[in-house]
Amino acid sequence: MFDPQDSRAPLPGHGQPVEDYTNAFLVTACGLVFCTLFALWAMYGLFAALAVAWVADRALLRFMTRQRH
Repeated sequence: MFDPQDSRAPLPGHGQPVEDYTNAFLVTACGLVFCTLFALWAMYGLFAALAVAWVADRALLRFMTRQRH
């Protein structure tokens, strides 16, 4: 049902708000990252998994600082 107090953007052409799937996406992404790092650990060892995690962390930090400016 349409709630006039809802602040979400309406679906184009329908005038109804769209569902917020942010939490579902974050939980799924976390699971995929965990599985990927676990598979790297199983295939190449802990050092490879830690190296990939560190590189991803640095890349995300650099991306986030660029977004702020």
